[in-house]
Amino acid sequence: MRRALLPLLLISLLSADSYVTLDNGKTVHLKDDGTWEEVKVIKKGEKEIVLKNDGTWEEINPKDVESANIITNKADEKFKSTPLGKALLGKWVSDDGDEYLIFTPTTATLKIRQERGFRTFTGKWRIEKLDEKERSLTVNIAEGARLGFVTFGGAMRKLRFSEDLQTLYDESEKLSNMRVYRLHKVR
Repeated sequence: MRRALLPLLLISLLSADSYVTLDNGKTVHLKDDGTWEEVKVIKKGEKEIVLKNDGTWEEINPKDVESANIITNKADEKFKSTPLGKALLGKWVSDDGDEYLIFTPTTATLKIRQERGFRTFTGKWRIEKLDEKERSLTVNIAEGARLGFVTFGGAMRKLRFSEDLQTLYDESEKLSNMRVYRLHKVR
């Protein structure tokens, strides 16, 4: 009987859900199935309780909540100093007004029309991928935190410049048969 319980105990420990507090103070529940959800952690006496979005709660050990840190590297700044990184700086507006982007050296704002109005993301930005030959880059705006290659919060945008760098195409929704936004730099 003990031999059967030991493997079950080890498997349950290895596949246990975990909780991570992000740099912005929010806590996320990393589930075994590879998904995550934002939760609230409250303290009641010596106990910590997690309130989940589905209305359930559970008591956890305070040691079960880890802190995440945003990892930055020299590539972030190197990409921003390239001609394409510098060309992003300024305000970009789509032809129909459904999207706009504002890039400063440290922060960016993305405002995009969705089903019920607009959704806005504002915060630090980083260039994740850059292809100067294709004049394309992938930008992460308002990232909450990062664990390895997993990003929490914010918006990832796939952008491509015209040859004269005065028109920007947001191709983030191109693969899902949605649309490509054409943005022009506002002077």
